Amino acid sequence: GGEELPAPDNWWTVYQGAFARHQWYTYLLPLGEDWRATYGDLPAITQLVYVNDEDGGAPGETYFDAIADVTGDLPVAPVVGILQTVTKLRRDTEGNDRATVQFEALVNDPDSATHVFHWDFGDSTFSDETAPQHVFTVTADHAWSVGLTVTDPDGLSGYAATQVEVDPGGAAGPITVNFVGDVFTGRAYEYAGGIIDTYGVEALFEPTLGIFGGAADVNVCNLEVSYTDRGTPHPTKSVVFRSRPENSAGIRYAGVDLAGLANNHIIDYGEIGMLDTMDLLDGLSIPYFGAGSDETAALQPAFRTERGIRLAFVGQCNRCGRKWNYQPFLDAGPGKPGFAFFVPQNVTRALDGLHGLADVVILQTHSGDEYETAPPPGKTAGPVWPDVTPEIIEATDIAPGDPDVRFRNEPSLDDRALRRLTLDAGADILINHHPHVLQGFEGYDGKLIAHSLGNFVFDLYYPETFPTLVLTLEIEKNGIVGCRFVPAWIDDYIPRPALGTLGYEIADRIADYSTPMNALVTVDRETNTARVYPDRAGIDSTTADRTLEVTLKEIGGWWVCAPTALPDAGDLSALADASGLPGLEMRWGREILWHGGFEDEGATFWDDNTADEWLDTAQAHAGTRSLALRRRDSDPDQTGTDLEKHLPCDPTREHSALGWLRAENAAEARIMVRFYPDRSSETPLSSTDLADRFTGSCDWTPQWVDLTTPGSAVYFELRCGTEPPAAGTGLSWFDDLALVEWEAWQPAGASASIPAPNNYRYVQVRSPSAAATVALAVTETVYGDPATAIAGPAGPPRLPPRLSVSPNPFNPLTTIRLELPRAGAADATVAIHDLRGRRVALLHRGPLRGEIAALVWKGRDDRGRALPSGIYLVRAEMDGQAVSRKITLVR
Repeated sequence: GGEELPAPDNWWTVYQGAFARHQWYTYLLPLGEDWRATYGDLPAITQLVYVNDEDGGAPGETYFDAIADVTGDLPVAPVVGILQTVTKLRRDTEGNDRATVQFEALVNDPDSATHVFHWDFGDSTFSDETAPQHVFTVTADHAWSVGLTVTDPDGLSGYAATQVEVDPGGAAGPITVNFVGDVFTGRAYEYAGGIIDTYGVEALFEPTLGIFGGAADVNVCNLEVSYTDRGTPHPTKSVVFRSRPENSAGIRYAGVDLAGLANNHIIDYGEIGMLDTMDLLDGLSIPYFGAGSDETAALQPAFRTERGIRLAFVGQCNRCGRKWNYQPFLDAGPGKPGFAFFVPQNVTRALDGLHGLADVVILQTHSGDEYETAPPPGKTAGPVWPDVTPEIIEATDIAPGDPDVRFRNEPSLDDRALRRLTLDAGADILINHHPHVLQGFEGYDGKLIAHSLGNFVFDLYYPETFPTLVLTLEIEKNGIVGCRFVPAWIDDYIPRPALGTLGYEIADRIADYSTPMNALVTVDRETNTARVYPDRAGIDSTTADRTLEVTLKEIGGWWVCAPTALPDAGDLSALADASGLPGLEMRWGREILWHGGFEDEGATFWDDNTADEWLDTAQAHAGTRSLALRRRDSDPDQTGTDLEKHLPCDPTREHSALGWLRAENAAEARIMVRFYPDRSSETPLSSTDLADRFTGSCDWTPQWVDLTTPGSAVYFELRCGTEPPAAGTGLSWFDDLALVEWEAWQPAGASASIPAPNNYRYVQVRSPSAAATVALAVTETVYGDPATAIAGPAGPPRLPPRLSVSPNPFNPLTTIRLELPRAGAADATVAIHDLRGRRVALLHRGPLRGEIAALVWKGRDDRGRALPSGIYLVRAEMDGQAVSRKITLVR
């Protein structure tokens, strides 16, 4: 009892605040287990000490009675084995051997006479008999796992597995298991007249059926809500979740096959809310793991056998509420409900022996920090604050008007150490949730840690929480053989596949996060998918060297080039001056706007909310859409469009902005960059136009500006605007906007080695002396084969095709000539991309024969529409190798 939290270095309270006052309760205390978890052995107990702490509040009394040693009276889980006998072997009409196997459960349970049996035969059939007989009509190139779970009346389970030799068959390929981040269907989703009331709960999951529920053999989520209309809210948590019981149907519609419950909201409405959720999942035939009415139940695994490969799932969480004194604490105890507590002793306890029961062991955790509050005024306000220790707070406890918060896009060292321990203890992979934002992958001892999958269905309104992904494991009998993911975006609370530029920006950001943690992420921009490798050993890589020529102009005493998009051949890995110009400096940067192309890529992020602002499919600098603004001479004032929300930036770095403008009778058309001190401010710290405001008419015209970033600017937005014309109607179009966040300037005299993969998109150079042009030597690296994460045997190096274009510049057509690096038929893809990397025309996909191929491009997109003048990239890919060339269309 007591409201004050004892010092955690001396006391680890389990039951504090768990039960109502003025009643007798039985407390089950595993004496010495906390000591053993800390020091490794059991202590000698010589006395009992009763403590009633004086906390300075009102007087209170605590009574102790009927203390007894119940060690010998505790319920015992059944010990289970399997006896199998092949009773019949016959050959069917197709020549396959069909085995009939008689199974028998062997159970040793001294305190229970009755049990519930669950047999999983690995072919989507099950039995609840003690001794079932099963006919195997399958073929496989591996032994077939059959699993058994036996549960006694106390809810304790024992497990066993056996292998059946089925008819040999060819390799069927790996089974696939999908994972997504936090799933929650309450709060804003259930508002009167909201999404669920209007469209049904299925609307939350329908757009992602093709990449989640319908795209794998097994689908798993972290279910971060109780489905209940009973219970009372947790007495000390400021935010509690539940969802209407009928909305649990959405989980089944989504295709979820297993649900992880080890999270800090499963007990928000008490044990009854958790049990209601479990009952509903049972009714939907969705197994769950990670929570229970006591710690023994919470630590129990869930199993799934697919095509004879048996998977074990364990869930644990360490967001127990002690840091904020959320009594009663959220973790389960010997006699208290909650989630399985993610601490080393429970990791060992839960994983011990699982590899004897399953081919692959998957640990899903809920851990790490969500938000950091902004630093005090006057302190550094970047993503890392070296001179302050920011307060860590719970993400779901933030409400509009609360102090600003910053996200952790990288795990802490303590979190990484604990997660690595789980792999040492026997887990084959760890998949973590809770930070509400995507974090990178880590490679450790040949295994993977997914540090955060972010949200999947969640009603948070911070744009940092909108990027998400679907992670797919490819599993064979001998373990995990591949890992890949598909990016997605939570758009107005509903996840959707992230396509085009948005998709590969998300994927490349994950690659960037993962590189320092020894995991390799390779991104296929054609398919918007990515591969994740636990290390670089045996992974093929090739480099492509390019010479990039840029034009300089004098600005503020320097001769500077515009931010220049990199070729689309791979990840920037080296950069050097190829001109020999003395004093030359260079830098490279990331594009952090992501939405400047105005394409339909899964996100609606521009606030075009009047009839005079729209996304125009009739005009585009590249792709298929641009932002259009209209003003008439009779209109009273300007119009403009900006982002729905401010986006985060780093004030310790420099920034540049660029974009394209087209106008017809426009007045003061402009693109503006605005910086803000927090995410909700409506008053910018600065507002800068990319160029002089334009009045009149023009074809697509580039604009750019190097910006001075205010020291307290942690958010930004871009805004497009125009004024009423002097007469008639004025139209302005905007496209291909970007905000580049730069690394520091570097001397260009020596080649700079750049860690890759990454998501660097732009380079820039400056010279202290006058120069018209500068040539840069650019090296880009392509890693691995996007089709597989398994390294193949070494062979002769694969060479990219040789590519030439003539005429160049061209109008109206040009010929693209490929010299193939080897004779014979080869699958190849040839496409035209704009400078943002978006594909605008697919010229060829499929086999090419002979040594030379010629393709004609007429300057039109895939819909046959004439593309505007400008610079494009032709990209040819064969055997996983790619080469690009810059081409110029002149109308």
